[in-house]
Amino acid sequence: MLFSYHIINLLVVSFSAIECKRFSFNYTSYPDIGGQLKYHNVPATWRDARLICDMEGAVLFSPYNSSMKDALDSEIKDMRTDCFGIYIGVNSIFSKGYFFSIEAVALGDMPLQWLPGEPDNADNSEDCIAYVDGCVADINCTELLPFVCYKKSTAMSKPICDTDDEGEPGPRDRCYKLHHEHRTWTQANQICVAEGGQLATIRSREEASYLRIAYLGLVTSDIAFNVIFIGFLDWSGRGDWRTIQGQSLENAGFDDWDSRHLDCSDAGKTCGALQLTNVKLISHWCEHTAPFLCAFPQNSTP
Repeated sequence: MLFSYHIINLLVVSFSAIECKRFSFNYTSYPDIGGQLKYHNVPATWRDARLICDMEGAVLFSPYNSSMKDALDSEIKDMRTDCFGIYIGVNSIFSKGYFFSIEAVALGDMPLQWLPGEPDNADNSEDCIAYVDGCVADINCTELLPFVCYKKSTAMSKPICDTDDEGEPGPRDRCYKLHHEHRTWTQANQICVAEGGQLATIRSREEASYLRIAYLGLVTSDIAFNVIFIGFLDWSGRGDWRTIQGQSLENAGFDDWDSRHLDCSDAGKTCGALQLTNVKLISHWCEHTAPFLCAFPQNSTP
């Protein structure tokens, strides 16, 4: 069932992070390539990997030259994974058989070699590239692999609240980042985790009041925009509303529902959201898309 899928997805993301030997939510500076790299050890499809990098103001990394290849090898050398390599930004999705990076650099111009037997375009469905021990192989873009994001130095600014992009400090040692792009609840949760946070959970009326003041100016006549995903869901599909950490909303500190939107009889409305106009909780369809709010700890060192 749909609610079971979301719980499994949540647990996979959480346990993957726990099992990793070295996991940092920060970017590492590589002066020789004029930017920073960040290894994401939670596997994703190629399209989701590209989306996550884009949400961080970065691009899915492709090693154009030997310095970039050396930096990539350095970034991933201590990472432990059971996956077949990592995704890089090279693909042939829009030009079958001709591989280019996201920035339109041809694979043939990069200091990379094919693994023996590659490319083989198995089942005529391998349009993405996996980087394996300095070589590459074509792979189906729906495979789940780790990946590396890249930010140019000119695109970086001093982070606030230990987020990759500017966040807003709030009460109780937390920071918030509102993503205006519309995503499903599962995609939103994945993006927040990849950025070093989680979908926000509201733990007090003080926190709710802060959010109302901080984001009321964004309220528009577009009702769909005024609904944002946050970090709670119906764990059983029968009205057992809990935070992504497993707490009941009452124990978490805030269970102020907008009764007009709480309709547990609708099987699809099992994901949690916030109504910005009055800062009350609502149920929402998990596969619909909406803006979403991530929360991060203040002044922490991952």
